[in-house]
Amino acid sequence: MKSTVSDIHSFQKGQIVDGIIEKIKPYGAFVKIYNSDISGIIYKEDISKMYINNPADRFNIGDSVRLLVKRYDRNTGRLVLSNDLNNFSEMISGLNVNDVVEGIVRNQYKSGVFIEIKQDLVGLADYKYGLSYGDTVNVAIKNINMGDQKIKLEILG
Repeated sequence: MKSTVSDIHSFQKGQIVDGIIEKIKPYGAFVKIYNSDISGIIYKEDISKMYINNPADRFNIGDSVRLLVKRYDRNTGRLVLSNDLNNFSEMISGLNVNDVVEGIVRNQYKSGVFIEIKQDLVGLADYKYGLSYGDTVNVAIKNINMGDQKIKLEILG
């Protein structure tokens, strides 16, 4: 018989936990922590380093997830979780200047377009008229700035 954790205070800030997405709302996703009686929430702003419209853009009900414990919320009795586990050098592994990759438009301003080229890895391209959130585009990697952890992209086509 597997032991289960039933005391929410046994979880520590910074601890990595595994769970399953149980419910998705516009403001966040609810997670059941494996081998425990504990649930948590990952708020929309903690799902990705870039803006997403809805947690359903990233997760589906039933997805297995690995998350970081941010804190315990006394008001809700839940763990507050974060999806911020990646570091920049690992995320850009395998990407080089002049590579052409497919990306998804995640946000657009007059100054530029934020394009996700890997999960939670976003680069900035010059503004291009006619693009919308969620569009798939081909981009060339023009620069990778390790110091600022930024990627400059060029939209092709």
